[in-house]
Amino acid sequence: MSTALYQRYLAETRELLDEMDEQTIQDADVLDESSTVLCWLFEDHLQHGVVLPQWCAPMTLHQYQNRAFEQPRSVLEGLVHPESTPGRGSRGLEHSGGPGDHRHRPAGRPANQG
Repeated sequence: MSTALYQRYLAETRELLDEMDEQTIQDADVLDESSTVLCWLFEDHLQHGVVLPQWCAPMTLHQYQNRAFEQPRSVLEGLVHPESTPGRGSRGLEHSGGPGDHRHRPAGRPANQG
């Protein structure tokens, strides 16, 4: 984040917190409040008529936790039930993409040539 965006984020978040009573603050979903403020900031700087991309949406802690556990859950299901997991080989460990599929590799990291 740039300094200007971060300062604006802090100011907006502080204003939001100032509007809440102590109990509401304690019960608040911090990730939901934070991501909502970020979405507001991004939306404020869009050109007229442009909508936020689908990925730019508030997220609750519960939603984040569900997403964080999707991949490990899928891998474990593939290990336990490899025959019923689409895109998995007999051991449930194969990657569904071909040798040229680099979607999950960070930029600049070479492919495993082994």
